[in-house]
Amino acid sequence: MNFCKAGVALAIPAPTRSLFNEVSSTLSFRIHRDLASAATDWKKVEPADNRFLQLDYLRVLEEHPPQGMDFVYLLFYQGDEPVGIAYCQLLDFNAGRSLQPSAEVLRSNRWEAWKSWFRQLVAQRVEFRMLICGNALLTGPNGFYFRPDLVGQEEAFRSLEKALSRTESLLEEEGYAPGAVLIKDVPFEQRSRTKAWKKQGLQEIEFLPSMYMPLDRSWRTFDDYLGALSSKYRVRARRAFRLSDDVCCREWDLETIRAREDDLQRLYCEVVDRAEFNMVHLGEGYFSGLKERLGEQYRCYAYCEQERLLGFFTTLDNGEELEAHFLGFDPTENTRQQLYLNMLFDMVRLGIEQGYRRIHFARTAMEIKSSVGAVPQRLFSYFRHRNWLSNRMLGILNGFLEPAVEWQPRHPFK
Repeated sequence: MNFCKAGVALAIPAPTRSLFNEVSSTLSFRIHRDLASAATDWKKVEPADNRFLQLDYLRVLEEHPPQGMDFVYLLFYQGDEPVGIAYCQLLDFNAGRSLQPSAEVLRSNRWEAWKSWFRQLVAQRVEFRMLICGNALLTGPNGFYFRPDLVGQEEAFRSLEKALSRTESLLEEEGYAPGAVLIKDVPFEQRSRTKAWKKQGLQEIEFLPSMYMPLDRSWRTFDDYLGALSSKYRVRARRAFRLSDDVCCREWDLETIRAREDDLQRLYCEVVDRAEFNMVHLGEGYFSGLKERLGEQYRCYAYCEQERLLGFFTTLDNGEELEAHFLGFDPTENTRQQLYLNMLFDMVRLGIEQGYRRIHFARTAMEIKSSVGAVPQRLFSYFRHRNWLSNRMLGILNGFLEPAVEWQPRHPFK
C-alpha cells in the first residue's frame, strides 16, 4: 500500500509481521499492514457490538481509503491465543487544511475575521505525520478492544500504549516516522484507566461531545415519540413535516447507489466542506462499497423532489444501536424544506420501528440533535508529539486552534 501526501505517493515498507513483541508479562503483539494477513486472528477477537472494529467494515475502508491514508492493525496475544485488537490509521495531518472558518464568523465583525485569519495562519504551520489509534472518519471508541474475560482494563490500557510506542519505532526503522500518536475517543467512564498513558507523556484532550439518543421502550410507534414531546417541540416537528410535503424519501438499493454515487459524494461534500473542522474526506466508492459488503445492515435513504436529489442520509446496524452515518444535502433546499431536521426525525422513526435501544448521532450540530432528544457523551483523546516542547504546548495550541462552538442543550420531552 502507498501513503500519499499532496498527490505524491510515499512507499512505506511493511514492518516485520512474524515477530511477537512483548508488552507485558502475559501479552505480546504483532503488527500487520493489511487485513488479509490479520483476518483469521482478528475475526476471533472482533467485538460483536462494534461494527467499526469488524472485518467487513474495515475492508471497505481499506478498499476505498480516504486520500493520503494508510493502515496498521495490531493483534495482541496470550501465548498463541489472540485476545485483543487495535485499529490504527496513518495520516499526514495539517491543521490548516482541517480548519474551515465559518462564514458567520467571517461576516460577524472585523475583529472576529482577523482572529480567524490569524488562527488559520498558525494552523498552516501545524503539520506532522500521525499514528491514530481509532478512526478519523468517525466519532466514538473505535480504536481497540480486548476480551474482557481474559484481559483486565488496566493491563489492556498499559499494553496498548506500549504497543503504539513500539509501532512508532518499527515504522521509523522502516522509513516512516510518525511525528505524533493519537488515541481517539475514550469514553468518560474509562478515563480513570488512562493514568498510565499520562505518565508516558500522553496529553489529555477533550473535544466536542458525541450525541446519543436513548429510545424509550414504551415507544412502539413514531406517534408515541411525538406524543412524548412537549407542545412546543411537537409543533416544531409538524411544521418541519409540512415544509417537506413535496419531498419523497426512498431507500436506495446497491444498483441505484452505484449509479448515483457521484451525486451522493457531491452532497456529502456540500456538508463536510462547511464543517469548521474535518480531518479527512471519504474515499471514492465508499457508499456503494459499504452497501455491497453489509447489505441490509447498511441503508441509504434519498430525499427527492420528482427525480432531483436534494439530500440523503445513511444508517448502519450496530447491535442495539442505530448508527446515523454520513449524509449530505443541498444547503438551499435544507433552508427551504428543513431537510436536516426531517432527516433526524426519520432516523428516530427508523430507530423505533426497527427496535433499537439508542441512536448514535455523532458530533456536530449538537443543539439541533438535542432538540429531537439526543444527549451528550463526553469523550477524551490522548496525544503525544515526538518533540517534547510541542508536546508540552499542546494544551495551549489545542485551545487556540479548536473552533469555538457554543450550543444550548434542549429538553424536548414533557
